[in-house]
Order: sequence, then structure tokens, then C-alpha cells
Amino acid sequence: MAEVTLYDNPSRFGTGTCWSPNVWKTRLLLNFKDIDYRTEWLHGPDIEPTLASLGIPPHKGGTEMVDYTVPAVRLPNGKCIMESLAIATAIEALYPEPKVHLDSEAFTTVNHTLKWVLMRLAPVLVPRMPRECLSGPTIAYHIEARKKTFGMSLKELEATRGGEGAWERARSGLYKLALVLKKNGDGPFCLGSTPSYADFLIVGFLEWCRCLKGDCFQRLISLDPVFGNVYNACEHWLRRKN
Repeated sequence: MAEVTLYDNPSRFGTGTCWSPNVWKTRLLLNFKDIDYRTEWLHGPDIEPTLASLGIPPHKGGTEMVDYTVPAVRLPNGKCIMESLAIATAIEALYPEPKVHLDSEAFTTVNHTLKWVLMRLAPVLVPRMPRECLSGPTIAYHIEARKKTFGMSLKELEATRGGEGAWERARSGLYKLALVLKKNGDGPFCLGSTPSYADFLIVGFLEWCRCLKGDCFQRLISLDPVFGNVYNACEHWLRRKN
């Protein structure tokens, strides 16, 4: 029996394959530490009732778009946790080696900067999800949920706030992420030759963009070669998608 159960939302790319940048943070962590785990797939409408039934409390008000999100995990001791950083902290305590350096300055900077970038790229990336990577009942759920979040349809969000303007607004943050990857010698990781959780945040974001059609992924790796370098360096831990 697997030590950990990971709750995830399936893409349309074959039976049970991961797309979410938030879940990829946790999946990369589990793969990196070589932890035995199984995946339980949940479509959008099933996330809240399933996680609530496990005794997981909702997100604090105003911290997330909805009350319940993936990733969530059930740990070997039976404890169930939601939210990627809370999960990473618990996993690091239970499986301390190899370390992922949650206390590093690189993680703090990447975590803050990537949230800033995603706020500016949301009008480009979020409307593409139901068209290009979501599956089954999650598609309609996503469209309605994000309409409430943004106060407009995804089509309107994309038309009024997306396009080149969104990429331009995100540019300074993307360059800041590149600088973190350049800070410690030749890389390819944020901490030089040492992989860390900060890298998993960046690579999870890149993998999400790769899942979306068009030029999202190519634009990012063309912006600075460090993005392609860290993505390729983490390729081994991207192989298990289910």
C-alpha cells in the first residue's frame, strides 16, 4: 500500500495525467524524494466534498479562489493536508532527506515573485485551461467558478486583460525569477547544483505552460535560457505524471 495519497485533478492528456502547477509542486517533491504514493483523481465538482469529508478545513477566507483546492494529501499517519506549502512542510518533516531547503532565501523570493507573475498572466493562461487542458466535469466547473472570481466571463477576461499587455506586465517578475536562477554560479538550479523546492515552483509553472497550446512555454524559455535549463534538469522528476 502506498505511503501517501495525493489528490489531483486530471488533464485531458490520457488517463490520469497531471497538469496543475500547484499539484506539480507536490508531485515533483514526492518524485524527488522517491516517496511511494498513489494518486486519487478528483474532477472540479468533487474536490470540495471529498476533501471536506477527510476533515480538511477550508482555506482561510480571501486566500484562495475557492474554499477547497488540490493538491491535498493523506499522510502515512492518516493526517490529511491541503495547500502545497503546508504539504511540503509536512513532507520535509516526515522525509527529511534529501532536503528541499524550504528555509532558503531563494524559495522565499521565488514563492513571492511567482505569485506576482501569475496574477498578471492569469488573463492569458486561465481562459485557455478549459479549451486546452481540463477534462470532463471540471471544464464547466472551472468556467463558472472563475467567472465568479474575476467578475466576468473567461472570454471577456482574455479579451480585456490578456494578450501582449499581460505578458508585458509580467515581464519584470519573470526576469526576477531568472535572476534567482543565475545567482548561485552556473546553476541549473536556484541553489546552483543543488535542487530545491524553489525549482519545483518554477518548473511546475513551466510544465503548466507546456500543457497549454500556443506559445506560452516557448515564450518563457526564449525569455532566458535559465528557464529551459532548470526545466531540463528536473525532467527526471517530471516523468511520473499519475
